Amino acid sequence: MIGNPPWGKTKPPVGYGVDWGDSINDGLEGKWLLNEGAGSTVTDIAGLSHCAISMPDTSYPVWGRGLFGSGVQGNGALSLPNLVNLGSRAAIKPTASISVAAWIYFVEFINDHRAFTDWHQSTLTDRWILGYVSGTSGTVQWLCTNENEVSAPSISFSAAAKTWYHMWGTYDGTDSRFYVDGRLIGSASLTGPMNAGSGENVILCGQGGDKTSAIVKIDVPEIYSRAVAPSEIMRLYIEPFA
Repeated sequence: MIGNPPWGKTKPPVGYGVDWGDSINDGLEGKWLLNEGAGSTVTDIAGLSHCAISMPDTSYPVWGRGLFGSGVQGNGALSLPNLVNLGSRAAIKPTASISVAAWIYFVEFINDHRAFTDWHQSTLTDRWILGYVSGTSGTVQWLCTNENEVSAPSISFSAAAKTWYHMWGTYDGTDSRFYVDGRLIGSASLTGPMNAGSGENVILCGQGGDKTSAIVKIDVPEIYSRAVAPSEIMRLYIEPFA
């Protein structure tokens, strides 16, 4: 999928880009390998942009160990939250259909924390959340909302702390689906396009609004402007860099 030769489960080094000749990358709008390992920006290899890291708590660096090399991590703070701001480009905020994915590792479960989110400021409603923590016992969810601020019923998965999971949330205009490690966890009905959103950005390791950071680690987040097929999701679970 990325570069040549195929990389399988070895993260390519900085400088490799998307193989647009592979149909699995159709609709890929943002992909962050997080292979920089240091510094104040992360590179979107699909949109060819640079995204900012907010790290006010220098005692807990946002760069850490990911699943395949370097990754990012939140510090769980409200007053000094470490977050990764992936920006607000229209391309990474599609409305007709969407898929979002990331490898996520929950260090611990704190109610209402968010791993990967797009928050719609004008209505105080998340457009979508991948890895929403409900309670403190390991229930994590995929949630998405249409343009009328109607949310699909949340789809839940019982996760274990300190374990890496490949999580996907998709929405095709009629159904919301949640996948973990290539397996469909559940689906929920929802109709209509998503709200385009305003005033906020796509965030790793936390959320917009009150800017709370979650106690998670994240590797290889990506966003598509289509509902990625189950066979493709399984392929990317088996060979993330194929």
